[in-house]
Amino acid sequence: MTDNTSYGLDNELYEMDFYVYNGYGIGDEFDGLMLFINMDPDNREMVSTAFGKTRTPFTQSNSSQLDDILYDHLVAQEYEGAFLDWMDGVENLLTFGHVRFPSWYADNVKGTLPEDVSQKKLVNDLGRISKEDLQDLEQQIDDLRTRYNTDVVVYITNIAYNLTEESDDKLTDVMRVDSYLDTFYQVHGYGVGENKSGILLGILSSESSTYATRVRTYGDMEGRFSKKEIKRLTAAALLNLSDGNYYSNVNRYLRFLKPALKNGYVPHNWLTRIFWAVLCTACGAFAGSKALSLEKKHEGLITVKVSDRADDLLVPGSLQLLASDDIFLHTTTERIRRPKETSSSSGSYRSSGSSRPSSHYSSSSHSSSGRSGSTSRRSF
Repeated sequence: MTDNTSYGLDNELYEMDFYVYNGYGIGDEFDGLMLFINMDPDNREMVSTAFGKTRTPFTQSNSSQLDDILYDHLVAQEYEGAFLDWMDGVENLLTFGHVRFPSWYADNVKGTLPEDVSQKKLVNDLGRISKEDLQDLEQQIDDLRTRYNTDVVVYITNIAYNLTEESDDKLTDVMRVDSYLDTFYQVHGYGVGENKSGILLGILSSESSTYATRVRTYGDMEGRFSKKEIKRLTAAALLNLSDGNYYSNVNRYLRFLKPALKNGYVPHNWLTRIFWAVLCTACGAFAGSKALSLEKKHEGLITVKVSDRADDLLVPGSLQLLASDDIFLHTTTERIRRPKETSSSSGSYRSSGSSRPSSHYSSSSHSSSGRSGSTSRRSF
């Protein structure tokens, strides 16, 4: 419902009154979801309330995502698009349990997936890659595919949705992520030849802003690399990923993948190379010292003077200290978790990590008829 006033009532109370007194709702608990948009210039706000059993999927996180869909359209005065996209989000939530469920999987379930969906080898749901950088990565991927006759796919998304049965508690989180990536690969028809050979890099960001990378191989590529080599490829894409520079991570991964496809093994990163260089140098110095010691022993050479103090071996007055500096070697930082301050109003929250006005989420009850609802509201 839209209106240009709430007739002096709070928007939430006006919305709930409208729902109750018009007899909306299905079943004994009057299940339903209502959206009210107040277009009053002095009180412009969108309010959505879930009633009855619909309150279960209408969580704080899901309601905030639905509000995000509305907000962007309403600010741009795209009202038709606002309602259509909001309803798509509601349908995804009630059908699949997620507001922003991937359209490719939803279309696959409905049987409406286009036949040719595999042209795009780099699927980026999170943005943050410029058009020029995106073209560079796509060109590198295409070159690898052509030269080594295997599909190279990169999938960057915000979360790995659980596409497995909820009751299957034997699956670990990693197994669920792998299942999701495998489904993505299969649905899009990726792969070269009869065996659908290919390698897939998945970069996933959860709602807690933590990142994970997974590398999956298919067809002739299965068993091509050892677990250690797969781990190196994964680490190449994970380095500094929290900065959100997806181009650098994918570019680094492709640089590691090229010699891996050519030679059959993944090269070490530069930190590992430095470690081995230092280790080899230390071993060489130790071996040289032992060899010199043995040579002196065999030739009867002895040390002219033995002392436990280094300054005994110095000529008096020969050492002068010209300058002295303090060198800062390291620092230790201790992080202490502080509970977030809560507002005095019961059951409300203010979302974080967004520049747009935050949603307020609360559980409310309408005392006149026993109907209860969970409400989310945001000004625009």
